[in-house]
Amino acid sequence: MIEVINHSSSGLNSTNRFSAEIFSPCTVSTNDYLIDVESATGFSNSIPPTEETANELPYVNSMSSDDGMKEVSSIAPKKKKRKLTQEERNEKKLAKERDAALKKSRMNALRILKPANCLRAITVVIDNAFISASNVGPEITARLSEAEIQYELRDLPISCSILWNRRTVENPDEIIPKMVDIEEPFVLQYIPYSKFKEHASSPDIEKSASSFVDSLKTLHNRHSIFVVVGPQSTKQSLSLGITYFIHYVKVFYNVDVALETSNKKISDVVFQRTKAIAERPHKLIRQQNLLSTDAVLMPVKSLSDGTGSITVWKHMLMQFTNVSEPMADVICSEYPSPRLLLKAYSKCANEREAQNLLENLTVRRGAGVTESSRRLGAKLSKCVYQYFTSSQPNLLLD
Repeated sequence: MIEVINHSSSGLNSTNRFSAEIFSPCTVSTNDYLIDVESATGFSNSIPPTEETANELPYVNSMSSDDGMKEVSSIAPKKKKRKLTQEERNEKKLAKERDAALKKSRMNALRILKPANCLRAITVVIDNAFISASNVGPEITARLSEAEIQYELRDLPISCSILWNRRTVENPDEIIPKMVDIEEPFVLQYIPYSKFKEHASSPDIEKSASSFVDSLKTLHNRHSIFVVVGPQSTKQSLSLGITYFIHYVKVFYNVDVALETSNKKISDVVFQRTKAIAERPHKLIRQQNLLSTDAVLMPVKSLSDGTGSITVWKHMLMQFTNVSEPMADVICSEYPSPRLLLKAYSKCANEREAQNLLENLTVRRGAGVTESSRRLGAKLSKCVYQYFTSSQPNLLLD
């Protein structure tokens, strides 16, 4: 018990006792009260309480004002963070490892789609009749082997056709992802030149084109069709009717027809089509990112010392249609600023030379046998020139 002595203003001494255990290791004083805890409990002011005794300190409720007592309360002790049990620590560790494994799985799924790796995941399925019916088969297999692209010879339902299978991750959100083979929705149909000429030389081009496309779509109802015709002898002149037929099926039926003059060119077409199909998912992802939150749309800080100016210039070039980051890098390496590009335009002898200034800049991709290069082209070169030099505010850039 602790004795609290109340010296009231009226000079009367009264002693009130209330049940309390240790509530402070020090002396608490007010104008009217004196609670000597040290004498009542034996605790010294210089010795702090232990954790056990601190937890036992009660809250001293306020007394009634009729008894002449004022509110006295103790400060609630700071609670320590509860230690995790062994089971909880194990669960937390497993959750962290699971998140890391899922992140790695997603990154691997995206890595397969990148241009440097995508060709390894593609298998070209070639119909056996394509190999035996023409001399172009050995050229195609040799071209694919040179590029280290897998191919498979099989009896396909459609004669002289080529399909593509992709090895990909079924579900990237699994810790141990399952690899599956999926069939790409594209087909290449080979047609000898003599047979194609029969359709294209018909007097009624529209009816002949409709019959030709319907026969293809009946065979390939779930695929986008690409037709390769050849080889056409270089001595044979291409008639106006055949040219019109090729353009007609492209415009009205969205069927591409490539008329090649040699087996080597046909094999190059198969390789280029294989590469385009392999890179298609990566390009779709990049296009979606450009429409949402790509780095091109993020602000770049350009300082007075020039830091960041190259990045701003590169992002400016990437706003042009179909200009990728490697293409913008090539222009930036040749002309590190817009002023240098304008200066180069001013040194050109005529407008035609200025329009073609960027045409022959080369963009290189890949390495080894899969290395490829392409020029920026006259169309992009002219578009950039018009943007920087035209004085027409309503000019539509191609």
